Amino acid sequence: IDSMAEAGVYALDLGVRTTSDKSYGFKALQVQVEQVWLSPALQDSIDTLQCADVLKSSNRTMDCQMINDRGDNLGEGISNYQYSFPLDTLTLPVGASGKLRVAHRMRRPQLQGIVNVGIELRRVEE
Repeated sequence: IDSMAEAGVYALDLGVRTTSDKSYGFKALQVQVEQVWLSPALQDSIDTLQCADVLKSSNRTMDCQMINDRGDNLGEGISNYQYSFPLDTLTLPVGASGKLRVAHRMRRPQLQGIVNVGIELRRVEE
């Protein structure tokens, strides 16, 4: 994520979209999300990081529930289902930048029915 134009409090969400054309076949999706947020002075010097220069660093595994116990789809939509899972709330200064990596932790290397995975960063009221 490029440098932040405005300082503030931001909500970070993981978005997943599935299609009804090909069944996903599981009730949940397990993902690993790594994030590193750097202070504005570090944008060009990521190879020489100091602990004080990192605003936030985390590596977390999430269990994203997509179908409830009754078999009801928890996503929004008709032929494509959109899911949103809260990841974090961040206080970021002007110029802060972030690097994120998302990977699934399921046993199958290819997951049928998953169309898109993305990150949404939105400013929230303080």
